[in-house]
Amino acid sequence: MPAGRRGARERPKPSAWAFAMPGVPLLFSFPLAMRDEQAGRPVPGSPGGRSHRGEDAMATSRTGTAAYKHWRRRVLARGQADGVTCCPICGVQLDYRRGRQPNSAEPDHIIARRWGGRETIENGRVLCRRCNQSRGDGRRETKPEPKRTTTDFAW
Repeated sequence: MPAGRRGARERPKPSAWAFAMPGVPLLFSFPLAMRDEQAGRPVPGSPGGRSHRGEDAMATSRTGTAAYKHWRRRVLARGQADGVTCCPICGVQLDYRRGRQPNSAEPDHIIARRWGGRETIENGRVLCRRCNQSRGDGRRETKPEPKRTTTDFAW
């Protein structure tokens, strides 16, 4: 057998990590996620099967999900139907046709997902891209109020 090539019997299964070096026998392997052979899906509680909250593990970003894309379309359509032509924060003219421009119309969560907001039509509004990105998830660094000194004396 040519160097660097293995036979089909020597290849580890794709669902297992194998610690092996060329010329050294396989010492051990362990599954990345235990799989239910009948259902063909990860077993709850296995490392690759569930998140720390017990939900199904997600391989994509939140903005790539079908639910988010549907919510985005609904919020933008409602904004156009309601005649929202300017950003309610800065007043710039919104562009519903082009994306990724400072004045592009983007859906915004009124209550951020981080703080329990959901992807419902009531929790959405249209902002320009610049305002939406500067708003972020609602966290703001607040400056502490300076201590006030009073000069009130009881005479």
